[in-house]
Amino acid sequence: MKNAEFSSTRTAKDWGGGCERRARMLPENAFLRKLPNTIDEAQAIKLEGLVFSADAVEFSFNEIKRIALIFGEKITDAPSGVRTRVFIDAWNMVDNLHVIRQVIKSMDVAGERTDEFLAKYETASLLRNKMDHLAANAFNISKASKRNPLHGSVSYAYVPESEIKEVDGKLTLNGAGIVVISSGRLVPKSSIAVVNPAGMLISDRAGLFQLEAFGLVLNLENAVRDMSAYLMKINDSFEENFLKTITNIAVEKGLNVDDLKHNNAAGLTVYLTVKFTPPSIASEGETDPSSGA
Repeated sequence: MKNAEFSSTRTAKDWGGGCERRARMLPENAFLRKLPNTIDEAQAIKLEGLVFSADAVEFSFNEIKRIALIFGEKITDAPSGVRTRVFIDAWNMVDNLHVIRQVIKSMDVAGERTDEFLAKYETASLLRNKMDHLAANAFNISKASKRNPLHGSVSYAYVPESEIKEVDGKLTLNGAGIVVISSGRLVPKSSIAVVNPAGMLISDRAGLFQLEAFGLVLNLENAVRDMSAYLMKINDSFEENFLKTITNIAVEKGLNVDDLKHNNAAGLTVYLTVKFTPPSIASEGETDPSSGA
């Protein structure tokens, strides 16, 4: 069996818990996060949906990985609520990858990379469809020759610190643990896929995350990586095309290019303060002593 590869410039000591805050896949100042008012509104809605779903995919994956790093080898001792959290996030990734595919298919972004992404993550749409029709297909599922736990299983590789050695300034991986988390009942015909790290690149203390459900396997880690690369391509393409368009419009109509770049506030968060007057003593029969607010 070919050994797994371990890639990092950090020392073994630096790995720690691995729960540091991560940068978002799309920078805060990215074009797609600050859509100009002059973009077609229907197109803007699609792009806004694309960005939010991509953020949701990334956030949910980071939550799964955070749990893996926090519990490490003690994941088998994690309370049931932790297991539920893992599958909430895994299926949130499924749902939002499906949304992303639907949005991409509705936009004019044809190309080899688009076709490759749509094909690679068709599994997400198939999983979404299986879950949407669960009630109607329950009988057929119960009769299947092999069955996954209802909401599937999540599998990943975990590298204990004791298995990381520094030899001649380079990190060497001596071994790893394979974690499998089941979402529900294991029946006599249960079937669970287990991630195989042989020959794979493990770039962190926890990696190679995958979800298996309804006989389908979705690589969660690859989904985040590929989504990040694809989203940046979409961002750069739309920004470039927009700048060309508004530059031509500005020249033709004698307008200021900067005025055409204007965008409304996005992601607005507000904190409002409220002051209360001292409550008066409630008179007999009154039920709300704080009515003087």
